[in-house]
Amino acid sequence: MIWRFGDCELDEERYQVLRRGRVVKLEPRVFDVLLHLLRHRERVVSKRELLDAFWPGLAVSDSVLPRCIGAARRAVGRRAIRTAPGRGYQLAVPAEAMPPELQGERAAEPGSAFVGREDA
Repeated sequence: MIWRFGDCELDEERYQVLRRGRVVKLEPRVFDVLLHLLRHRERVVSKRELLDAFWPGLAVSDSVLPRCIGAARRAVGRRAIRTAPGRGYQLAVPAEAMPPELQGERAAEPGSAFVGREDA
């Protein structure tokens, strides 16, 4: 599944995020948290939900989640993720999943590394 939001694109199968057509390097857990926010974009995702999903059973410092969200914001834009104080986080830009039939056209878009090589 490929998600488009703001000036970004997240490809679940390739574990890749593009911003303005360029690959953004993310730690695996940051990628996973961002994907979770995309999948649950219609609501505020609680801090507890994120901690339970990505740090299950681990004793982590209070700063681990804010640091992860900070890394995600640096990758996709500060305003793309909103903080609900004392509650959690929510994707703050419109997002859509690309229909499977359009995903093959992605390679022909500006900024793609393989322009004109869809069939290769």
